Amino acid sequence: MKNNMKKVIRMAFALILTGLIIPKPVLAASVKISSAEDLLAMEENPSGDYILTKDITVPKNTNLFASTPFTGTLDGKGHKLKGYKSTSSPAIFANAKYAQFKNLTVSNVDIKVGGNAAALVGVSTGCEFKNVSVTGKIVSTMGEGSVGGLVSAGTGSMEKCRNSAKITAEADGEGKYAGGLAGNLKRSF
Repeated sequence: MKNNMKKVIRMAFALILTGLIIPKPVLAASVKISSAEDLLAMEENPSGDYILTKDITVPKNTNLFASTPFTGTLDGKGHKLKGYKSTSSPAIFANAKYAQFKNLTVSNVDIKVGGNAAALVGVSTGCEFKNVSVTGKIVSTMGEGSVGGLVSAGTGSMEKCRNSAKITAEADGEGKYAGGLAGNLKRSF
């Protein structure tokens, strides 16, 4: 009887060690974004994992994550956020922190604001940008701030990103930065 009990205990311990008894964590499924409404609803879950399922026309003056930064992932899957026009918002995503943006095109933007300006992210904190491109025109009209195609300012890293948007800093001033992909982006490590 004791030998049988020892065998059962050893077998249970072996199963635990091999992971057969303890269930593996289930990864959350990506949330599919297929409309402007879906895009705006991302604010309800800043740490979500999102994928675009088709091209989306971004509503005028969209300013997502102005108070709470986006900390999730947005995979464009080769689709576009298109036609973004703004006269008041610095970027589609105001703030992003340790977020990842990939396989995405932000096309035909028309942005003219004072201060920081960019197509995708206003302020980046340690974000990763992979295979992201921008087209259109972006203008900053004030003496202070940063203007760039993809990101206005902050920290982060970029890989295989492109900007074809026309970037304009209309006013000179101390603290004014302008660049193709980013106005003032320091590499994060």
